[in-house]
Amino acid sequence: MAYDESKVANIGNQKADFYKEALKESKEFREEYKKRKGTVRAAEMPWENSPDGKIKHVINEKMNTKECALDIYMQFLDPAGRSGQHRHLSEEVFLVLEGSGYDLHWDVDFKLHDKGYDWIWSKEPKKFEW
Repeated sequence: MAYDESKVANIGNQKADFYKEALKESKEFREEYKKRKGTVRAAEMPWENSPDGKIKHVINEKMNTKECALDIYMQFLDPAGRSGQHRHLSEEVFLVLEGSGYDLHWDVDFKLHDKGYDWIWSKEPKKFEW
């Protein structure tokens, strides 16, 4: 054999039941999932005063719904109000349902090195108006 991987792979004697446990946990989750709420009515959506302003949670992982991957909320800003500044590494979609205003976005460049990384922020933001 060119690499003798099978010899190296057969070294050691530690045991585990990871796969068996994952199958059991998956079965338990599927049973519990059936009991979760599929439709959330407006009166059941909780309000929160957050650093970004007043928000109403439509879907959140803590609401015990069938949706497990999305965080959806409505954000309410007073006229001439503003939200808090934030950053994130995931996708985010904004939909403006009422009113007008603008959004500022500072793009960032990410450079990965052998011993770390660098964030390089744009000096000027992009402005999106609606």
